[in-house]
Amino acid sequence: MAFKDTNIVERMGALSLIIMGEGIIGMTESVSFMFKTSSEISSSTIGLMIAVVLVVYAVWMLYFDHTDKVDDAGARINTEKPWCQLWAFLHFPLHVAILLTLEGSARLVLWWNANEAFNFLSYHFGAYYPIVDNGSQLVRSIQNQLGYIVDRYPFLDEEIHTADFQSNLTQLGKLGAFNGTSDNDFNAFSIIGLMQDNFFAAICEQLGIEYNQPPQVNSSTVSDSQALDSQALDLADTKVSAISQVFYDWLVIFLVAAGWLLLLLALARYVGHQNMPIAKSADGIKRHLKIAGKRPFAWVALALQCFIGVGLAFVSLIAKWKDSDAFWNFVTSPWIIPTVLLAFCLGKAILHQHSKSLC
Repeated sequence: MAFKDTNIVERMGALSLIIMGEGIIGMTESVSFMFKTSSEISSSTIGLMIAVVLVVYAVWMLYFDHTDKVDDAGARINTEKPWCQLWAFLHFPLHVAILLTLEGSARLVLWWNANEAFNFLSYHFGAYYPIVDNGSQLVRSIQNQLGYIVDRYPFLDEEIHTADFQSNLTQLGKLGAFNGTSDNDFNAFSIIGLMQDNFFAAICEQLGIEYNQPPQVNSSTVSDSQALDSQALDLADTKVSAISQVFYDWLVIFLVAAGWLLLLLALARYVGHQNMPIAKSADGIKRHLKIAGKRPFAWVALALQCFIGVGLAFVSLIAKWKDSDAFWNFVTSPWIIPTVLLAFCLGKAILHQHSKSLC
């Protein structure tokens, strides 16, 4: 069965375009959450937004380059042979790969924004800890920093006035002298970490990040205040770990989906261009012979695109080393999305010179 005299190519192209549009919608939602959360958007975040849009454009170029000529939609797909059925079926995993790649890019922009928030909170909570002598001085320093925090994240003003946060400040104020090794130092570090983690979790929830919520501490069942504080610390740490796990998972999904996207597009290009009919005119035959001479170069181009796709997928293996400096430096850098963008652009550049050699 062939698809001759049908518009299957145009329909598949339209469906692919709709899925790419879903990626733009997902990015728009992420941007909306970021503007609702923070009063200031960094230049690196804006750069990542632009990178996501360019990823969508790169996917568009890679897909329609294998189906359309400049003024002839679908002209590069041979609908006269049964191979076209396989080409159509390849769109099921291809569309899943496109959707996961674009959704992953939107999620990773949120991760970068959350990572900036974590660094911002770490600085403003811990900047003055080494230079204060006791708990009361530390409380005054933190209260001074809260103004900067609220200026950037206005919704945290409600969190500051909660009973739990004020109780933590009170506990800090009761601590005695710091000498770097005393119990007071340890308790101060723990309480500051608790407040910071609670703020970070609140920011992530405001960003629309969904994660597995751990069970809340029931204060009525805990009689010892130290045990209650310990449970609160464990709860905050569990929240941060759950949030981090969400983005570790999306990092793997994003890289694997982007790699499979390149692989599936290479396969779709090969299948869709099989046994293209030879023009019967003299000029057509001459052109066909010229094209046939380019086929070995096209094989090299397709092989290189597959190699890039496999390489992207294998980059996700870095998640196996979560505790390594290399993994942490990569995850907390703004280079995750640009890495995929560069891979897509390289794949497009490789095929550019030989885009007509199989059709």
